[in-house]
Amino acid sequence: MAGNMTKDITAKCAEIRSLVEERRYREAYEILEDLDVDRVKSIMDLNAFSEVYRKMEDYEKAMDMLVRVYDKAPTKRVIYKLVCLAVKSGNFEEAEEYYQEYVEVDPDSVERYILRYRIDKANGAGYQARIDSLEKLKTIEYIEEWAYELAKLYHKAGMKINCVRECSDIILWFGNGTIVEKAKLLKDYYEKGAHVLEKVGVDEEKLAAAKRETDPHDLVMDTKELSSQVIEIAEQEHMEAVKKELVQDLQPTQNIQEAIREDLSRMDVSDWTKPDLKAIYDESLSGLFEKEDSKEEEEPELTKEDLDSISELKKYFPDQMQDLAGERRFLELSKHIKEKQEFQIHYAVISEEDGAIDFCKNLARYLHANGVISTQKVAKITAEKLNRMDLEAKQEQLKDCTLVIEGAGGLYIPTVKTLMNMMDYFEKDIVVIFLDKEEPIQILLEENFLLRHYVGEQIKLQ
Repeated sequence: MAGNMTKDITAKCAEIRSLVEERRYREAYEILEDLDVDRVKSIMDLNAFSEVYRKMEDYEKAMDMLVRVYDKAPTKRVIYKLVCLAVKSGNFEEAEEYYQEYVEVDPDSVERYILRYRIDKANGAGYQARIDSLEKLKTIEYIEEWAYELAKLYHKAGMKINCVRECSDIILWFGNGTIVEKAKLLKDYYEKGAHVLEKVGVDEEKLAAAKRETDPHDLVMDTKELSSQVIEIAEQEHMEAVKKELVQDLQPTQNIQEAIREDLSRMDVSDWTKPDLKAIYDESLSGLFEKEDSKEEEEPELTKEDLDSISELKKYFPDQMQDLAGERRFLELSKHIKEKQEFQIHYAVISEEDGAIDFCKNLARYLHANGVISTQKVAKITAEKLNRMDLEAKQEQLKDCTLVIEGAGGLYIPTVKTLMNMMDYFEKDIVVIFLDKEEPIQILLEENFLLRHYVGEQIKLQ
């Protein structure tokens, strides 16, 4: 009988995980309500349960599940989620406690500024406290959504010059997208006047005409003209939505608790579940570098200098240095980095899955600590956006940072040439990390063979 009950629980847990993967949270919740969760011990399942409860806005139960995960595996990611859930449920004292623990675990993490901002906003802290957090975040990593949040804060605090400057930076760095469009409108709001918002909207007559022409009962239609009308209407509707979002963003906050609930509901943390489940599955992996067949007895004995280097490396790459093989691989990387400070200081990071950005950030911190780059600032951009950017005109703004290029295999040859000129020009004032899957990276290096002169190491993550 007990065996059948165990099988039933196992089957329900598997079904819940499957539904969470498909984002069918309501169905997962209904199954979860009939499940004796106290009998479930798997970290993977408890993470899934927490996600279901969070999506159903049952934050107390979501916290309960996550605390059980924390008791088994108090990782940085779990603590981060506990802070967010505590904020959502209004438990600010708990949020502060978990926040302090998060900072102790990783005092150099950029996420600490995001967490500080969330707590302060939910607690009704003044504009300046929140501005300080986002300004500190910007000095280390420039993230689109938080850059726009900073621009909004400048607006609400009456800091017009700062607001316009921040909008200009957003437009420059991120090129296009809804946030960039809102930044353009906000900048125009100050530079051209409030009437710019009134000009954005849908032409109702054109919309009605387009709908009439798309009547399925019509046998004849000018498809070329219709296509252009439909595109124009879609663009107008999109800009109307952007305008409405901007107007809503700029309204004074009347109810801070209502505002935080709305903001957090729009903050989809759906990336919590999938990476976490994958991470739990991969708990047994000792390091992220691909392992090569070798015999331990053939490895040279570690010297005191090696052990000191390993101790330092673990401050930056604790997750990747959990066994001797991981320690030796990072030790080898460290030696290459220290030997090539004046040469080949750029890197290709090969990753077949998401989640390599954190590794790149830690690599940037390590490079800074070892004098390869003068600052810890990290700029992240996709190859697609970089291809559209006038890089020569903007290169001075890239000075003194580590530039992480996502999807680097998509870089155009002229863009790569400009990058190489920039690396020559800035020398040690910039480090470029090319991030992509293995095949695109190899094609990139083959098509741009001179780039190998700049790329000191290819770091392959599993």
